[in-house]
Amino acid sequence: MISGLTCVLFIYLWVSDELNVDKFHEKDGQLVQIMQKQIDTDQKIVYPNQSAYLADALKEDIPEVEMAVRTINGLYKNTLSNADIALKAEGLYADHGFF
Repeated sequence: MISGLTCVLFIYLWVSDELNVDKFHEKDGQLVQIMQKQIDTDQKIVYPNQSAYLADALKEDIPEVEMAVRTINGLYKNTLSNADIALKAEGLYADHGFF
């Protein structure tokens, strides 16, 4: 009984998270994320990162694209320091039009 309730809770949390993606943006219904799928022997790998030139190509070739923003997530780790405190952090790097 408990394992069934746990599964229902996890499914609810996952669906809720998926429905709330990009709600920070006023045009959240028009946002699209392009991902790359690579099939390597027996496994499929999905990368959220694309070529740096894809954003420019989308804007030039598809008239419906109002803005294309490049992001890089988690590839670079930075160290932020102040006096004796050092903090290692990963972040999302994005073009100026992200927000």
